[in-house]
Amino acid sequence: MSESSALRDKTLSMSVLYVEDEAEVRSYMAGILGKIFPKVYTAENGEEGLELYWENRPELVITDVRMPEMDGIEMARRIKEKAPEQCIAIMSAYNDFEYYSDAVTVGINAYMLKPVQADQLIKTLGKLVDDILIREENRRYHNEIESRLLKQTFELEKKQITDELTGLKNSISLHARLHAGGSTVLLINIDNFALIDNSYGYDFGDSLIRQFARFLDSIKSQNALLFRLSGDEFVMLFSGEVVEFAVKEAERIIKEVEEHSFSSENIDLTLTCSIGIATGSKNHALI
Repeated sequence: MSESSALRDKTLSMSVLYVEDEAEVRSYMAGILGKIFPKVYTAENGEEGLELYWENRPELVITDVRMPEMDGIEMARRIKEKAPEQCIAIMSAYNDFEYYSDAVTVGINAYMLKPVQADQLIKTLGKLVDDILIREENRRYHNEIESRLLKQTFELEKKQITDELTGLKNSISLHARLHAGGSTVLLINIDNFALIDNSYGYDFGDSLIRQFARFLDSIKSQNALLFRLSGDEFVMLFSGEVVEFAVKEAERIIKEVEEHSFSSENIDLTLTCSIGIATGSKNHALI
């Protein structure tokens, strides 16, 4: 496989911007570049090149130096200011240290002297394309790692505030919410749960806790937040000091729990619960 064919295989998704003020040279080079890159944009000066660049964001920019309106060095400088990783090559007939020094200062990736021989052009383009591919691979890798870290951080933070058994928010989340103040809470406790644990085993008890959590979640009012405090204790939180409403909710929950049948391992149970109400600094008696 020839170098140009191998290079073409690498540039299937790339585009190039070629900036040259001499129409004949521009047309000739556009033809050569078109055999390597699927999309070639051309401009006759730096100002037009800059406009085309921001419209199309090609992977590679190749530009002459001396041009009317805006020269290639200035165009490259403006691109690099906003897109420092952009790959830019200078193609100039001037073997002048001042131009080369300016190109280095700007951050030009390659400097080619006209007339450029075909083999030299292919080699230079090959190096530039490899650099672009490596940079894109590094960017993808960085983005993937960043995405994984963000996901892991989110999962860790979620785990820290989520009860593993029921999936409800846990006591850490509750304390953070209570710290904000202005809430009324129901402390819900399953009656005689220790006896159930001792009689049927911990696996049975865990299954019952999950069912109880799902049931509470299904019957709570729309504006209520539900937390598992610990063991068989749950907290239902309402915004504001709404004691009268909380009392009615407590009575309703007690009644609905008593009427519901819980089942685990082919054993049906009827549960009862006790509910305490607290708001601000005033604790109300258990219902």
